[in-house]
Amino acid sequence: MQKNWFEKAAGYVDEFVKSGGVGQDPFARVYEERRKDYSLFSTQMTDDQIRSLKRYIFNYDRLPSAPADKPVQAPNLIAGEWKMAAKNARMTSPGDRRIVLSEMPDSGPGEVDAALTYAYDWWNLSGAFPASSSSAPISWVARSCSRATRSEPSATRP
Repeated sequence: MQKNWFEKAAGYVDEFVKSGGVGQDPFARVYEERRKDYSLFSTQMTDDQIRSLKRYIFNYDRLPSAPADKPVQAPNLIAGEWKMAAKNARMTSPGDRRIVLSEMPDSGPGEVDAALTYAYDWWNLSGAFPASSSSAPISWVARSCSRATRSEPSATRP
């Protein structure tokens, strides 16, 4: 019997968790198959299936509670793959600033460009929307990000 897309993704989640939450995204691996059966009127996932994804969504055993505890690592999702950022920012506990809860990506221009380029290319090549309307939101985000990195005043939406 052939597995459905969710069963395949659940197997990929096992691999993903074992790799420490980095590598190809389990749901990106089954995207085409999942979208093939999509309908506004079909149930996409049951409550039990959603609950079973907790270890994928929260890919850590526990949050740090002491200064010596290792912080939770949070990777970037770029082009369907979770990658550790080149630079991280530390998020401390509001209750005790000595405890570092997690290290969050402090994405630089290269990582931002890679994510936006992939999104822009996918959006334009997907064929889901006409080119004139499909690129407008991503173009606006790209222009806004490039303005922000040049320390110009923030952009207003067109």
